[in-house]
Amino acid sequence: MRDVVLRCDRLEYEKPLPDVVDSTTCRRGTQTDRTVPCLRASSATDRGSEEQERSMISLIRPPAAEAFRFSSASITLPLGLAYIAGALRQANFQTEVIDAIAEGPKRRTRYCKGYLVGLRFAEIVDRIPVETDIIGITVVFTHEWPAIVQLIDTIREKFPTAAIVIGGEHVTSMPEFSLLTSKADVAVLGEGEETAVQLVGALRAHQPLSGIAGIAYRQGDVVKVNPRRERTMNVDAIATPDWDRFALTTYHKYRLEGSMYSSRITIPMLATRGCPYQCTYCSAPNMWLPRWIPRDPVKVVDEIEMYVKRYGAGNFPSRI
Repeated sequence: MRDVVLRCDRLEYEKPLPDVVDSTTCRRGTQTDRTVPCLRASSATDRGSEEQERSMISLIRPPAAEAFRFSSASITLPLGLAYIAGALRQANFQTEVIDAIAEGPKRRTRYCKGYLVGLRFAEIVDRIPVETDIIGITVVFTHEWPAIVQLIDTIREKFPTAAIVIGGEHVTSMPEFSLLTSKADVAVLGEGEETAVQLVGALRAHQPLSGIAGIAYRQGDVVKVNPRRERTMNVDAIATPDWDRFALTTYHKYRLEGSMYSSRITIPMLATRGCPYQCTYCSAPNMWLPRWIPRDPVKVVDEIEMYVKRYGAGNFPSRI
């Protein structure tokens, strides 16, 4: 059987390709009758037994579309996901990270006019612990959304009752679209550290999501978008990214460091948050809102020193 290759506007056949990524699965109304699984009615007894058996959060860094880069920059470490992992760790939630790129840096799957780098979807799902009740997926770029839709479909087949949460620049820009065209349950908008911790608590306690700022969620055939969360002003109080969960040496070995290769390990950092400018082509005004908040320089240097001692890092590109 020949493999299908996506050309964005049509499907065509080529030899031999290991996987199928079909953007035509991204259609309005894919899953409009779904309610967030953790909010479905159940007895207290059922809830207690289920929560004892299923109490893991799995965070997924999906494959990346390498040929779609808008600059010479390469794929890089997922700083946002590392921050979420750090916040959940600080809140004492049990968390697993599945990094499709670090676990399959040499794997290529044809996608539109380029290819995806990282594990295939079935391999990602196989790595999700069976006790997982909440699955978080980072979605930065819109051109990768069709692949994410198919990944979510594959996850949903094996984890029909888990809550699937998506976040990142793409999701923040188009929350209704993202939920209506996928089988995801909740979208986190903007800065996600405080929101993720509050959301996990509400899902585990089967509480309403209407009072959680900074999310959109599915309720039956309706997508509800809550007010945005206020920007975090005390950025120095945010938990440090949990880089212990990521294969830093793998990113370094394959030079997946955002075009800033160094002889020593690269770790991206945030010395500030936000941007005062409102460039029409940039997602920052919507993701962060047009406000620039600097960190304490002493704390930035302390973080660099920790990375040098702990990981042997020597390159620290700053992200907005």
